[in-house]
Amino acid sequence: MALNTVNHALQASLSSWPTLLKCFRESPGVDSVYKTPNKCSLSYFRAVEKANCFSMWPSLNGSLILDSLWHPLRALYNPPSELSAQGQRSPKLRAQSRSSSFSAQPSPQTATRPPRSNVPSGRYLTDEEAAHIIMVCLQAMFGRGGIMQTWLGNKYFYEGRALGRTYAVDSVQGKSPDIGYIDEIDHEPTRRLFRAVVRALGVRRCFDEIAKTTGKSEATPARSPNPLEIEEEVHSHCKVLKLILEYFVVGKKDLRKIPCQDGVLLVAKASPSARRHIAYVYTFIDMLQSIILYEWDGKAELHRWSPVGAAIDILADIYKDRDLWGIPAERFAMQYIPNRLDPISTPLSYISWNRTPNTSHLLSFPFLFPKPIITAYFRTVTFSSLSNAYNAATYTKNLFEKWGHEVSHESDFPDAHENRQDYLESRMSRAMTRMLYLDCKRGTVLQDAFTQLWGRELRELKRPLKVQLGFGEGEEGLDHGGVSQEFFGVVFGPAFVEDAGLFVTDKRSQMTYFRPLSPASLDHFELVGLLVGLALYNGCTIPINFPQAVYRKLLGQPVDRIEHIKDGWQELAQGFEQLLLWGSRPGQEEDVSEVFMREYIYTFDCISGPVDVDMNAIDRDKVWPDLLKEATESVAIMVDNSNRKRYVQDYIYWMIHKSVEPAYEAFEDGFYTVIDRRAVSMLSPEHLAVLMAGHSNLSAIGLYRAATYEEGYSRYHQTILDFWQIVMAFDEKKLRRLLEFVTACDRVPVNGIEDVAFCIVRNGSDSDRIPQSMTCYGKLLLPQYDSKAKLNEKLNVALENSLGFGAA
Repeated sequence: MALNTVNHALQASLSSWPTLLKCFRESPGVDSVYKTPNKCSLSYFRAVEKANCFSMWPSLNGSLILDSLWHPLRALYNPPSELSAQGQRSPKLRAQSRSSSFSAQPSPQTATRPPRSNVPSGRYLTDEEAAHIIMVCLQAMFGRGGIMQTWLGNKYFYEGRALGRTYAVDSVQGKSPDIGYIDEIDHEPTRRLFRAVVRALGVRRCFDEIAKTTGKSEATPARSPNPLEIEEEVHSHCKVLKLILEYFVVGKKDLRKIPCQDGVLLVAKASPSARRHIAYVYTFIDMLQSIILYEWDGKAELHRWSPVGAAIDILADIYKDRDLWGIPAERFAMQYIPNRLDPISTPLSYISWNRTPNTSHLLSFPFLFPKPIITAYFRTVTFSSLSNAYNAATYTKNLFEKWGHEVSHESDFPDAHENRQDYLESRMSRAMTRMLYLDCKRGTVLQDAFTQLWGRELRELKRPLKVQLGFGEGEEGLDHGGVSQEFFGVVFGPAFVEDAGLFVTDKRSQMTYFRPLSPASLDHFELVGLLVGLALYNGCTIPINFPQAVYRKLLGQPVDRIEHIKDGWQELAQGFEQLLLWGSRPGQEEDVSEVFMREYIYTFDCISGPVDVDMNAIDRDKVWPDLLKEATESVAIMVDNSNRKRYVQDYIYWMIHKSVEPAYEAFEDGFYTVIDRRAVSMLSPEHLAVLMAGHSNLSAIGLYRAATYEEGYSRYHQTILDFWQIVMAFDEKKLRRLLEFVTACDRVPVNGIEDVAFCIVRNGSDSDRIPQSMTCYGKLLLPQYDSKAKLNEKLNVALENSLGFGAA
């Protein structure tokens, strides 16, 4: 009887959103042993106490708490007053209303009709109120049966679920205590409540987007200042979700790096609150992926406001800020998704897909796919474009061969040309040439490439590339892929030397970026961008080291945080961090103007010498470099505590954007001449960098494992054993020269060294010939030398004189 009374009281309290808003708050003046690691609008929540409170009830009343919390979520569907009238004519709001109805019902065992006073009154809940209700629901679900502690500890279960697998209780894996975690997130009442939470967040996201387009967005609550806010800020476009994620943010001091099989993993240190909050985010991700596993219909196009569409939007927000919790990008990938999609039609349909406010496409969220799958999708798009351009030229040529003779005898054909057939063929040669041919000399490779690419039609540039490199200088290489790879290996050398005036290289990081106020013509930047695009389009890697800022800009992603420039300007980034953190430790009471002595200027090296630009003197929207004189002649202010954050943001903006804007825009125009923008949008900046430049981590043991053998050689042949003993002693530079000698590229392909085509072929018995290569096929033609010393001598001669082609 007493338990029934308690259950009735719980149900009445938890199913009423006005009551729920008054509960689960710390009393004034009462300290808790559990504190959130950051200050945010929900800092009053005591997460562990709430989880412990909820964890004791399932054994007493089953799913009553979860089913009761289902009712207050309906209040989140009430739109703000300014959107209520607009909802009748807004297709987005009408679609949201249709898709977000509460179709899921509480279980009949515990469901009771809520009191009349609990029915939503129609009042719009503020973002903080909505976040409070959702936080209570999350804590009720988190507190039922444990949470995800680490990625490594549950990696087996994560990988299995990513493939859509389930585990039997009596299986070997089922004996693990972690199986209880899987059972809890798949528990029907838990999944039903979480589905309602996801749909409610989708509703609030819809409200935010409509308010943003109409200019009636609710003001974001003020947050406490954070000197590193530009690195630790949550960037969700859904305000309610942003408040929730801000509660779970942990400081960078609470994360540490540990080595693992998949690279480096960030995990929480000894701080209980940091470990708890990271575990909550991991659990949140797993529950979102469960929504996809159970409810996705197998189609690439999604309704944004459906449970699956809303869940993927939430995953996208967490993915953008995954570094705040040290979550690896691989944790978001689900092999189950590409397994149900067609590998050809899916990427091609994405290219032609028309975006609408109420629909999205799975390939708009590439983090859901393993990187090899995204690479295959991108190659499918480029190969389709190559094939279409080739087939169009072939069709035109066949048509000309069939009808050209008759057309040349038409009466209105120009009489000035004696051989009308040749005249017509010369006029149609561009339409009938099936390849993009380039014939370049090694001494003038960049100039020859510029000359032959300038003025080409788009249909020509999109055809497969064929290169003759040094053909008139004694080389006889036939391009089956190897010569093109070698061409891209040498053509960028003259463009990226600093004397050319196009780019500048950071001495510490060895990263290359655009030179501010470059004296070179913008046409040169456009042609360099075209060459980079052609390399990516034809599946070749290029020997350049761009910082992540370049790839982020190409993908249209912002470059406005210190972490975005760390790889290219390490010393500068460290200086910015020290500037922003000054004053956070005891003994640092002085103003930064007295310690760092920085002026509010942007400094760069120009051809004529160093230039100092007062960033206060030029507005961001004004034309650069027309106002350079005005900016350099003004008197700059000092950087102090009040303007240091703005100084860092302005400096990054000037260095990455403003000072190189004309050069970068020309480069981007050239790059996207042959590359489809939507196809590139499937890639992350890191993935695009690897596709363009390959991996830099090359090892002799990795090459040994990837090698194959032909014509009598095997791994245990004495000549092969001698060969690998010699190669194992190579330094990195010489090892790269060997890889380039065999494959025409010194970089590892995007899918890793296991994809390197490195085949050692027996090329006759002992002789005085040096080893040769067939770079198009990745074959090393190695004679069977009678001694290890002779093999070492001949191999070194081949590598030191490897410029040019025999058979490529």
